[in-house]
Amino acid sequence: MGPIAETLRRQMQRKGNQDPAAATSEAARPLRPDNFRYTPSKARRATNLASFVAKSRAADPKGADDLAQARRLP
Repeated sequence: MGPIAETLRRQMQRKGNQDPAAATSEAARPLRPDNFRYTPSKARRATNLASFVAKSRAADPKGADDLAQARRLP
């Protein structure tokens, strides 16, 4: 095990996390496509974009304005 992996393992043990090797059996289980549920939503997309624009405004007001205008295009 390399020094980075060893350091991470020790940190995880100190935090009370399980050994990563113990979780591999659960992670190795195949995923079934019918377990994925995604339904596109224009309302959710608009909400997410509005939130992003609002957060962007603090760092780049002009860019946020441009993004908000582009959002209104068809």
